[in-house]
Amino acid sequence: MILNLFFMFSNAATNKYLIKDLFDVRQGKLALLQDKVVPNDTNDALDNEKVQETKTIDVLTLNSINWELATIRKELLFKITEPKTIPQPLTANDFIINRVGQTKGCSLLESNFDFENHKVIPSHHFLVLTPRTIIQPNQLPFFHAVVDVFLTDLVKAQKNDQDKSESNIEKKQKSIYVTVKEIENIEIELPSENFDLLISQYNQYYTMYAASYKNFMASKNNLENHKLELSKFFKKEFDWNK
Repeated sequence: MILNLFFMFSNAATNKYLIKDLFDVRQGKLALLQDKVVPNDTNDALDNEKVQETKTIDVLTLNSINWELATIRKELLFKITEPKTIPQPLTANDFIINRVGQTKGCSLLESNFDFENHKVIPSHHFLVLTPRTIIQPNQLPFFHAVVDVFLTDLVKAQKNDQDKSESNIEKKQKSIYVTVKEIENIEIELPSENFDLLISQYNQYYTMYAASYKNFMASKNNLENHKLELSKFFKKEFDWNK
């Protein structure tokens, strides 16, 4: 599937790029490591000691990300024993896409997660877009926004395909899978003229958003911590037989 995005400017020359020209597109690797899952709970003290001695690494799954807030839920990351060869971990510069079901995307620029000190690898449910050197650091927020825009068009195309299904039963039985090839062959047409201005304007809005978002998350964390403090003042008893 190839989608075209046109940024319309009067008399503007244009450059065409495939997503694979701008990003390295890969699929997560957890499917290769499912036999190495570390148990979360065990009643055996010896097993607990073994787990503590075992080197582990965290895996991002669909349950461990909040798509609306673009945040990673650290407590829901999936632990596996560290493999001899560690798949490429995520960075804040990556854009992730869930590849099963309704397509969603998330810029990890907005995740406020410390990837430098906390290695996280993506599960096989994700496609990961890592920027190539053609994208400058100051251009990255803009290009993440471009990816988000074409995903919106991709979702519309998926919905149209489903609407053409012969029956509701067929719609329910049909699973949507987004592949590396589909994403990396999406074509984007970018303006040559006024391109720097376009990025500068977007970055102004993004900077204001990022500052506000950071303050919001700090306030949210303070509120949650205060709730935990409040819980110390209340006696909680549960009698399920009443």
